[in-house]
Amino acid sequence: MKKAFVVFMCIIMSITLSACNLFVSSTGKKAFEEGKLALAAGNYNEALGYFELAQAEGDKSEDLTDLINAISIYVTALDNYNNGDYENAKTTLDSIILNDATKTMSKFVDELEVSIQNGIDSRNKIDEQISGTERLFASGDYAGVELNI
Repeated sequence: MKKAFVVFMCIIMSITLSACNLFVSSTGKKAFEEGKLALAAGNYNEALGYFELAQAEGDKSEDLTDLINAISIYVTALDNYNNGDYENAKTTLDSIILNDATKTMSKFVDELEVSIQNGIDSRNKIDEQISGTERLFASGDYAGVELNI
């Protein structure tokens, strides 16, 4: 009798654990799928909206939470980059945790990292040129200043 009870409890526990996502509404499941499509197309804000809807509809999976966090961080980094704040964009982007759930984002993250580094390099080059021009001007080498401009 004890053995049958243990087997019965194991069956009940496995059904309970496997049913965690059964409580997600059809709207939530559809929103999750639409979010994945939007993310694949590079529509981050749209994907974020769909994923947040899926979460509100009962999807409490760790994968969904990871996606929401990663997209939120990515969008913030992208906004910083678009505003010319390359250092904050780099710091923000570095905080993204890429795992199995967020691997679809790795291409976008890599591309933004390259763009951020190009922005930093470009700004550093401009700063060096300005400093050189200021030194030439201060030394009275106005011809050199003219060539540098």
